[in-house]
Amino acid sequence: MRKKGIFWSVIGVHLLFSLVFTLMSSITHPLLALVETWPLYGQIILACIFSFVLYIIPGYILVISLSSNEKLIENVDRIMIAFTLVLIVVFLISFANAMMLHSRQGWLIYATFNPVSGLLIYNLFDKLVTWWDLFWVFTALMPGLGMMLGMYLRLKKEGSVR
Repeated sequence: MRKKGIFWSVIGVHLLFSLVFTLMSSITHPLLALVETWPLYGQIILACIFSFVLYIIPGYILVISLSSNEKLIENVDRIMIAFTLVLIVVFLISFANAMMLHSRQGWLIYATFNPVSGLLIYNLFDKLVTWWDLFWVFTALMPGLGMMLGMYLRLKKEGSVR
């Protein structure tokens, strides 16, 4: 499978996983009641851990669905960097939208692309956005890192990597 095919497979698995997560949690987030009163750094750390652990599963499943593990091993780093950059750009667009319009509706864009973290941000931001909220960009890194670890664990189980 070519590099573009693997990239679109990653996007497809992410979209399927996002759809399942959104259908399970609706517009609220499972961690919302827990982190509502936490300080910003605690909210970000817990959201990152939650997202990282959840995205190990789609990464693991993705390797099972692909036929050519050699091409995957060669291109997985570039593909995950591209995937993460897309999420970071979407986050920055959402942040700028929320900052300029003073509305949390801008976060719906990010919640659409990354519902595991985006729904939590959307539900927490009933106030004005500050520059400190830019630290939520770390939540855009976690899907790619989690998928990479899931892929690595599956490839290691198959004996494709050491």
